[in-house]
Amino acid sequence: MQGNIFARLFERVASVPHRNITFVPYGEWFGLYVQALKGAQKSAVTSGGKEELRLARRALDVALLSSVFSQKWTDVMLPNGSSSTTTTAWCQESTEAGWLLPSSTIHRRELLMTSFLVEPLLAGRAIASWTAAVRKGDAFPATAGEGAAAHGEAPAPTGMVVIPFTALFQLRWEAYLCHSTFSAGGEGKKIPQNSFSLQERSARLTALQSLHHLMELQSDSKRKSRVQFVVWSPVNEFDAVMRVSQVRAGLPEALRSLFSLTHVCEQELVRVAYLAHYFNFATKRTPLTVLAPQMQTAKLHLLGLKNCCAKSQLRFVEEGEQHRTCGDPNGVSLHQQAVSRCGRLARRMSTREENLRNILIP
Repeated sequence: MQGNIFARLFERVASVPHRNITFVPYGEWFGLYVQALKGAQKSAVTSGGKEELRLARRALDVALLSSVFSQKWTDVMLPNGSSSTTTTAWCQESTEAGWLLPSSTIHRRELLMTSFLVEPLLAGRAIASWTAAVRKGDAFPATAGEGAAAHGEAPAPTGMVVIPFTALFQLRWEAYLCHSTFSAGGEGKKIPQNSFSLQERSARLTALQSLHHLMELQSDSKRKSRVQFVVWSPVNEFDAVMRVSQVRAGLPEALRSLFSLTHVCEQELVRVAYLAHYFNFATKRTPLTVLAPQMQTAKLHLLGLKNCCAKSQLRFVEEGEQHRTCGDPNGVSLHQQAVSRCGRLARRMSTREENLRNILIP
């Protein structure tokens, strides 16, 4: 790792317990990144130096991403280190920031926040739907889009789900016992780790594993789904945070004081709102929806975000199943089946209660 631009960051990853980067606050990682860039700028920058910086940025992305998803310390991928290669492909794919550019083929973008991912009814159903969409490949093979473009046809409409690295970072911190503190309330309050029950930590770990499986499934799939999933990689997030002054200058006067560098690094709501504003700044106002629980919507509105939703609108697989069900007179939706079963169960319990009353009361 010696000689690498981000050598100090890699050494820090290797030195923390179990190579779990959430033992170190996010703001400290950001500070180390900025210091490394300043050191690189002081040296002479040639074409070879720029290529070295690009490779170093990718290696740092892979190291930090593999850490938040790792189940053992050997899963963390460090340069010239002993580690597994199970997460190499999709981690390297997530380092490309092409999705930050305006695109006419992506009609809907959704940004996840941690509060959404820890809601079982919200995140569980959404992740299951997205995973089914990727598994079935409800569009065409990966080469179909190229063939359509060659014949002058427009590619299939595409939706995109963006998962911020900091959302994964916070999930990891809440899932494992760490001695550091992290703002989980979104209001600047530092919540101790022991405030989460075993069941809550297990739910966060399950969400992490489900997202990891989703990313691996998409990377290994030979078919392109109509919904794409990208991780807002650590380095790209660091770069976004570094431009806080430019983004803040483009906001209304009443909002500028809310987005300080400290608040962006430590508070979830402020950070998600800032990333959404940065996304609009980078993509020239491309439509973006923030997936957040209903209780967080009012707070996000105060931070300048009007397009918030508690339910993902990217339901391509369900729409296809709905069309197939319409052709089947006996077909019913999953919700209708659940309502019917609950009704039968309620009638059965009522009958049992009436029978017991007749037996016990002469």
